[in-house]
Amino acid sequence: MDSPDDSVVPAPAKPRTITVLGLFVAAAGLISYLATYAFTEALVKAEFLARWSPDHDPRPKRFLAGFLLLMTLFGGATASLRLLGRQKTEEDESKDDSGEAESKMEI
Repeated sequence: MDSPDDSVVPAPAKPRTITVLGLFVAAAGLISYLATYAFTEALVKAEFLARWSPDHDPRPKRFLAGFLLLMTLFGGATASLRLLGRQKTEEDESKDDSGEAESKMEI
């Protein structure tokens, strides 16, 4: 009765830390670039913003500030999610331990 489709699929491997950090850096860089350079250039072309002089270009500072802000937000979100996951795991383990103790007392 068992078919190959009924077999248990193994859990996927945990992502490597360096891979996750690389994705965070890439995402923060891309979002910062788009917000700082592409979006600002579109506003200048639409004549919504005035063009600035080349020696007073604010975009590199804005790019760096946006990148650092996004990396801080990503890091904070990661830390809080890890903390919540750790608390949930400890809570589940304590429930399992108390359930085993109760079943042993009944025997």
